[in-house]
Amino acid sequence: MDYDGGLLMECKIDPKLPYTDLSSMIRQQRKAIDERIRELSNCQNVYRVLEFQKREAGSPKKIKVEDIPGLRDAGWTPDQWGHTRYKLFNTSTDSVSKQKQLSALMRVLLKTMQDHADAWPFKEPVDSLDVPDYYDIIKDPIDLKTIAKRVESEQYYVTLDMFVADARRMFNNCRTYNSPDTIYYKCATRLETHFHSKVQAALQSGAKSQ
Repeated sequence: MDYDGGLLMECKIDPKLPYTDLSSMIRQQRKAIDERIRELSNCQNVYRVLEFQKREAGSPKKIKVEDIPGLRDAGWTPDQWGHTRYKLFNTSTDSVSKQKQLSALMRVLLKTMQDHADAWPFKEPVDSLDVPDYYDIIKDPIDLKTIAKRVESEQYYVTLDMFVADARRMFNNCRTYNSPDTIYYKCATRLETHFHSKVQAALQSGAKSQ
């Protein structure tokens, strides 16, 4: 029998590999890797989670960073508080002025999202009555209203990274729940592109002013 347009393929067999027992070999490899990781790190240590009450919109009451169990063991030092990978502020500026500048910037970036034509699916928390299985799939929900309340508290976001991370999570949650052909998925992608362009523009503007 002739085949038109067939693709010839080759598969080599390695005589040293136990093909009938690959699952066992993979388990042994994973065990060896895990043991090596434990030798080089303390990732196996589990600490008690701090218990604290949250304010409205999930903004936590202020706690001392150094009181978080395991933080110092991981190599954290007090001078890393408020550290961000975004180089926006002058190093000579005091912490209070930096926080004011950060709050002002976040308000501007938040408004650029709120005013965008594709922001409508994100302006309020998802209603479980309208979407019953949403919170079964999305375990860490976020929306523009919640982000706005966190910004206004001036205590939740101590770095720009945290603000950007919440925005990204909002977009990723939308794309996780909705399929690519839906309007919600497309809104998330367009709004995310717009948001990141505004973040980069703000960073470049801040760098030039220093």
